[in-house]
Formats: sequence, structure tokens, C-alpha cells
Amino acid sequence: MILSRQTHAFHTADPTADEEHIIYRAPKGCGRVTLTNASAALSAAIASDASNWISLRISKVGDDGAETPVNVTALLGGANTAWVDNTPVDFTITTAADANVLVEGEYLKLTYDENGTVAPDTVSVFLETAIGKVN
Repeated sequence: MILSRQTHAFHTADPTADEEHIIYRAPKGCGRVTLTNASAALSAAIASDASNWISLRISKVGDDGAETPVNVTALLGGANTAWVDNTPVDFTITTAADANVLVEGEYLKLTYDENGTVAPDTVSVFLETAIGKVN
């Protein structure tokens, strides 16, 4: 049963080489939360290049933050991937084994990986969630 749908935004300005950020926590008392869609946009364009690129991935970790991460999305970006400034790109959500379903207290973590020299300026990630289990 779906109780509500919400959109959440996370922004980080000019990230450095490799970073990880907690970007969402499933609220206590909600039962389950399903990540139904996610997208990312950069405020600066990045040309397709084999040596200078960024990639993003969303994973979930346990409520203590120490659990081994479970990939919730496929890798977005990477070598030879161009980014158009201020143009959202959808992540591919992994639904197998309920990878995209969080129990209350679990976190979503964004991993930013940078190779070579790139300047994405601001990285924005948008999450669409539904309280309850959708798939």
C-alpha cells in the first residue's frame, strides 16, 4: 500500500576526486520506502572522454551505516560519457531482490567517482520515493 510519494533533492558543490554522501534516510515508523526513480544533473557540461570523467552510484546501507552497501542503481556516467549542463539523466534502478526497498532507518548513499581532471561544478541528485513497497 502506498501512503505517499515524495521527491528529495541533494546537491554538492564542486566535489573532489572521490566522495561519498548519505543522501536519504528511510523514516522511523514508516515500515518500508521504495526508491521509484532517481536522476542526476551537473551544472557544468562534461565532454565525452576516455580519461577525464565522473560516475555516480546510489547504494543502501544499514541503519548503523556499517552494513555492506547494496547497489540500488547501475553506474551512471563513466568513461566516454558526456554530460549536458543542467540536464537530468535517469539512473537505472535495481529492483531485483528488493534492492530499491529500504526498511525504516536504512540510508541511501551517493558515491561520486572522478577520474582525471573534470569540473562538474554542482552535482544534483533527485530521488523519488514512495512510502510502502511498490514493486
